[in-house]
Amino acid sequence: IIQDRIFKHISRNSLIWNKHPGGLFVLPQYSSYLGDFPYYYANLGLKPPSKFTAVIHAVTPLVSQSQPVLKLLVAAARSQYCAQIIVLWNCDKPLPAKHRWPATAVPVIVIEGESKVMSSRFLPYDNIVTDAVLSLDEDTVLSTTESRFESTWFL
Repeated sequence: IIQDRIFKHISRNSLIWNKHPGGLFVLPQYSSYLGDFPYYYANLGLKPPSKFTAVIHAVTPLVSQSQPVLKLLVAAARSQYCAQIIVLWNCDKPLPAKHRWPATAVPVIVIEGESKVMSSRFLPYDNIVTDAVLSLDEDTVLSTTESRFESTWFL
Protein backbone atom coordinates (compact mmCIF):
# COMPACT_ATOMS: atom_id res chain seq x y z
CA ILE A 1 0.00 0.00 0.00
CA ILE A 2 2.82 2.37 0.87
CA GLN A 3 4.60 1.65 -2.42
CA ASP A 4 1.46 2.70 -4.33
CA ARG A 5 1.54 6.01 -2.45
CA ILE A 6 5.25 6.64 -3.06
CA PHE A 7 5.74 5.25 -6.57
CA LYS A 8 2.78 6.78 -8.43
CA HIS A 9 4.07 5.66 -11.83
CA ILE A 10 3.60 1.98 -10.91
CA SER A 11 0.63 2.35 -8.59
CA ARG A 12 -2.66 0.53 -9.08
CA ASN A 13 -5.73 2.29 -10.45
CA SER A 14 -8.16 3.79 -7.90
CA LEU A 15 -10.91 1.52 -9.28
CA ILE A 16 -8.81 -1.47 -8.25
CA TRP A 17 -8.50 -0.16 -4.69
CA ASN A 18 -12.15 0.83 -4.34
CA LYS A 19 -13.87 -2.23 -5.87
CA HIS A 20 -13.97 -5.85 -4.78
CA PRO A 21 -11.62 -7.85 -4.54
CA GLY A 22 -9.32 -4.89 -3.79
CA GLY A 23 -5.84 -3.63 -4.55
CA LEU A 24 -3.92 -6.32 -2.75
CA PHE A 25 -5.44 -8.98 -5.00
CA VAL A 26 -4.13 -7.42 -8.23
CA LEU A 27 -0.44 -7.41 -9.06
CA PRO A 28 0.58 -4.34 -11.09
CA GLN A 29 3.41 -6.41 -12.61
CA TYR A 30 0.82 -8.61 -14.36
CA SER A 31 -1.01 -5.87 -16.25
CA SER A 32 -2.05 -2.25 -15.96
CA TYR A 33 -5.14 -2.78 -18.13
CA LEU A 34 -8.25 -3.49 -16.05
CA GLY A 35 -9.77 -5.56 -18.87
CA ASP A 36 -7.19 -8.25 -18.12
CA PHE A 37 -8.93 -8.91 -14.80
CA PRO A 38 -12.34 -10.63 -15.15
CA TYR A 39 -13.78 -9.20 -11.94
CA TYR A 40 -13.69 -5.67 -13.45
CA TYR A 41 -15.57 -6.56 -16.66
CA ALA A 42 -18.89 -5.15 -15.38
CA ASN A 43 -17.29 -1.84 -14.34
CA LEU A 44 -15.70 -1.47 -17.77
CA GLY A 45 -18.80 -2.56 -19.71
CA LEU A 46 -17.00 -5.62 -21.05
CA LYS A 47 -18.44 -9.09 -21.51
CA PRO A 48 -16.46 -12.20 -20.67
CA PRO A 49 -15.49 -14.45 -23.57
CA SER A 50 -18.07 -17.13 -24.30
CA LYS A 51 -15.66 -19.98 -25.09
CA PHE A 52 -13.60 -22.31 -22.95
CA THR A 53 -10.70 -24.71 -23.34
CA ALA A 54 -11.26 -28.30 -22.21
CA VAL A 55 -8.13 -29.80 -20.64
CA ILE A 56 -8.30 -33.60 -20.40
CA HIS A 57 -5.75 -35.36 -18.22
CA ALA A 58 -5.02 -38.79 -19.75
CA VAL A 59 -3.03 -41.44 -17.85
CA THR A 60 -4.08 -44.74 -19.48
CA PRO A 61 -3.08 -45.86 -22.98
CA LEU A 62 -5.50 -45.94 -25.92
CA VAL A 63 -6.38 -49.57 -26.49
CA SER A 64 -9.66 -49.26 -28.38
CA GLN A 65 -11.92 -46.62 -29.88
CA SER A 66 -14.37 -47.12 -27.01
CA GLN A 67 -11.94 -45.73 -24.41
CA PRO A 68 -13.57 -43.26 -21.99
CA VAL A 69 -11.05 -40.56 -22.90
CA LEU A 70 -12.15 -40.68 -26.55
CA LYS A 71 -15.83 -40.52 -25.61
CA LEU A 72 -15.07 -37.55 -23.37
CA LEU A 73 -13.17 -35.83 -26.15
CA VAL A 74 -16.13 -36.18 -28.53
CA ALA A 75 -18.63 -35.04 -25.86
CA ALA A 76 -16.58 -31.94 -25.02
CA ALA A 77 -16.19 -31.09 -28.70
CA ARG A 78 -19.99 -31.13 -29.12
CA SER A 79 -20.34 -28.10 -26.84
CA GLN A 80 -20.95 -24.91 -28.82
CA TYR A 81 -18.80 -23.06 -26.26
CA CYS A 82 -15.72 -25.25 -26.61
CA ALA A 83 -12.94 -23.38 -28.42
CA GLN A 84 -10.32 -26.12 -28.21
CA ILE A 85 -9.41 -29.33 -26.43
CA ILE A 86 -6.02 -29.99 -24.92
CA VAL A 87 -5.16 -33.57 -23.97
CA LEU A 88 -2.34 -33.86 -21.45
CA TRP A 89 -0.80 -37.24 -22.23
CA ASN A 90 0.72 -38.37 -18.91
CA CYS A 91 0.77 -42.06 -19.74
CA ASP A 92 3.85 -44.28 -19.56
CA LYS A 93 3.01 -45.67 -23.00
CA PRO A 94 3.98 -43.69 -26.12
CA LEU A 95 1.61 -41.18 -27.65
CA PRO A 96 -0.85 -42.86 -30.07
CA ALA A 97 -0.76 -42.09 -33.78
CA LYS A 98 -2.81 -39.13 -34.99
CA HIS A 99 -5.32 -41.36 -36.85
CA ARG A 100 -6.30 -43.02 -33.53
CA TRP A 101 -7.85 -39.76 -32.26
CA PRO A 102 -11.45 -38.96 -33.31
CA ALA A 103 -12.13 -36.14 -35.76
CA THR A 104 -13.80 -33.15 -34.09
CA ALA A 105 -15.05 -29.72 -35.12
CA VAL A 106 -12.73 -28.04 -32.62
CA PRO A 107 -8.94 -28.28 -32.62
CA VAL A 108 -7.45 -31.02 -30.45
CA ILE A 109 -3.93 -30.43 -29.16
CA VAL A 110 -2.12 -33.33 -27.52
CA ILE A 111 0.70 -32.37 -25.17
CA GLU A 112 3.02 -35.08 -23.93
CA GLY A 113 3.71 -34.53 -20.24
CA GLU A 114 7.30 -34.13 -19.18
CA SER A 115 6.94 -34.73 -15.45
CA LYS A 116 3.83 -36.94 -15.62
CA VAL A 117 2.31 -35.66 -12.37
CA MET A 118 -1.34 -34.92 -11.57
CA SER A 119 -0.66 -31.22 -11.02
CA SER A 120 0.50 -30.77 -14.65
CA ARG A 121 -3.09 -29.88 -15.60
CA PHE A 122 -2.72 -26.63 -13.65
CA LEU A 123 0.36 -25.40 -15.50
CA PRO A 124 -0.06 -22.30 -17.71
CA TYR A 125 0.30 -23.86 -21.17
CA ASP A 126 0.88 -21.40 -24.01
CA ASN A 127 -1.63 -23.35 -26.14
CA ILE A 128 -4.54 -22.25 -23.92
CA VAL A 129 -6.06 -19.23 -25.65
CA THR A 130 -9.24 -18.77 -23.58
CA ASP A 131 -9.83 -17.26 -20.14
CA ALA A 132 -12.01 -20.18 -19.03
CA VAL A 133 -10.57 -23.68 -18.63
CA LEU A 134 -12.58 -26.82 -17.91
CA SER A 135 -10.28 -29.42 -16.37
CA LEU A 136 -11.44 -33.02 -16.80
CA ASP A 137 -10.12 -36.44 -15.82
CA GLU A 138 -10.08 -39.04 -18.59
CA ASP A 139 -12.80 -41.13 -16.94
CA THR A 140 -15.28 -38.25 -16.64
CA VAL A 141 -18.65 -38.94 -18.26
CA LEU A 142 -19.96 -35.75 -19.85
CA SER A 143 -23.46 -35.63 -21.31
CA THR A 144 -24.56 -33.15 -23.98
CA THR A 145 -26.75 -31.35 -21.44
CA GLU A 146 -23.80 -30.96 -19.08
CA SER A 147 -21.57 -29.67 -21.85
CA ARG A 148 -24.17 -26.96 -22.58
CA PHE A 149 -24.55 -26.09 -18.89
CA GLU A 150 -20.84 -25.92 -18.14
CA SER A 151 -20.52 -22.73 -20.16
CA THR A 152 -23.54 -20.84 -18.92
CA TRP A 153 -22.02 -19.98 -15.56
CA PHE A 154 -19.60 -17.47 -17.07
CA LEU A 155 -21.75 -16.04 -19.88
